[in-house]
Amino acid sequence: MKLSYALLLCLLASCGGSPMTESLRPERDRTPPVFLDFAQESREEMVLFFDEPVVVDRETLIRQPEGDILVAEPESREVRLRFSPPCEPGSLNTLRLDVADGEGNGNWFLVEFYAPNENQPALVINEISPNGSSTRPDMVEFYVTAGGETTGLTLLLGTEENWTGRYVFPPMNVATGEYILFHCRPEGTGEEVTETGDDLDLSGGIRAGEGVRDLWPGEDMNLSGSNGVLTLSSLPVRGKCLDRIVYTNRTGDGEDKYGGWTAVLWPQIEELSSRREGERGWYFEGDLLFPEDSVWSGSTTSTRTLCRDSLSGDGDRSSDWHTAPTGGCSFGYPNTDEAYAP
Repeated sequence: MKLSYALLLCLLASCGGSPMTESLRPERDRTPPVFLDFAQESREEMVLFFDEPVVVDRETLIRQPEGDILVAEPESREVRLRFSPPCEPGSLNTLRLDVADGEGNGNWFLVEFYAPNENQPALVINEISPNGSSTRPDMVEFYVTAGGETTGLTLLLGTEENWTGRYVFPPMNVATGEYILFHCRPEGTGEEVTETGDDLDLSGGIRAGEGVRDLWPGEDMNLSGSNGVLTLSSLPVRGKCLDRIVYTNRTGDGEDKYGGWTAVLWPQIEELSSRREGERGWYFEGDLLFPEDSVWSGSTTSTRTLCRDSLSGDGDRSSDWHTAPTGGCSFGYPNTDEAYAP
């Protein structure tokens, strides 16, 4: 009688122990789980993403600042956590957790995240002076279109993932219609007071505003005089773009590997170009943001700023902006609608 090959294998397997059957057994998974990403959905809830289903060791789950954590979905690639009490708005938090997969392979992780602030105001970048001087240093003006509390708000010199300078706003309540002046090049004098309260005349220093809020960073954050991206984000890390301006004195070049941009600015342009249209924070057609899609900065001086119109119109595109005429800078006041004419 002849046995089929498949039946012979089954018989050998049932007897057990042969080298042949040992070699046919699948090798045990010894790879630990990999943490991929997370999503902070609210101050009460977040989701952790892994490359395979995991079980969370609740005994090792630690939260700083301290608080309770409910593991709502403990055996999944997407582990949902709920915090009690909720994280403080805009606060920096840390999670430590141990996880294991179905084969018992374990790993541990530290996750840092900033909690969202649902009461943030709506601000626009309203006027900038990228070509400042020693007596008229670089400045950025914000206009408050809807009041709120600023914890978490962040100004980036660059984009969310590629920036050269970062300023996190201090906690303060701001009202609709306020102007906020950010002084990019502080001298470090005692007069340079960041005004977080109701008294808006505490600050001195070069170009301190009267009756408007002044912010002074702890380090030099001067703007590029020719090519730059400024981003207002909801959080210091992984925040939502609330406003943006892209400016340049260059022209596009389809033959150049940087499209006409500088090599320094290219990582920021590449980042914006890779995003979907609704996530760019700056409108342009096509797959690449060319210099022609940005605000022309070639005519700016220390008294000729880049500004929006007098109503602070915001369409997330270059047409929102113009160069103010000589002497037409208006930090702390409504912008001029008059444009510089060479």
